[in-house]
Amino acid sequence: MDLEELKVRLGVKNDLQDAKLQLDLEDAIDYAKVYCKRNFLNNAGELELPSGVKKGIVKLVQVSNQASNVTSKSVGGELSVSYGSADHTETANAYFKPYRMVRFG
Repeated sequence: MDLEELKVRLGVKNDLQDAKLQLDLEDAIDYAKVYCKRNFLNNAGELELPSGVKKGIVKLVQVSNQASNVTSKSVGGELSVSYGSADHTETANAYFKPYRMVRFG
């Protein structure tokens, strides 16, 4: 997965956020590798991510750009913000789980 594919999956049509998105992408790929305990390299030594892992990476990038623990916001005369305690990586981890390698010892 490269920056251009990430932008397509996110619906980003300009280059204004490219530097941040590239960093977010690298961080999310590293997270997926650690969580899944796999390097996702093909026989040629190139990164090859399954579709489910790519979807999880997109979710991680999306939540990295959201306010922490905000579950709802409302601005209609008064400002109202609701906070939750859900783990922001939970949805991404659900995509990663089928690719997670189990290691013993």
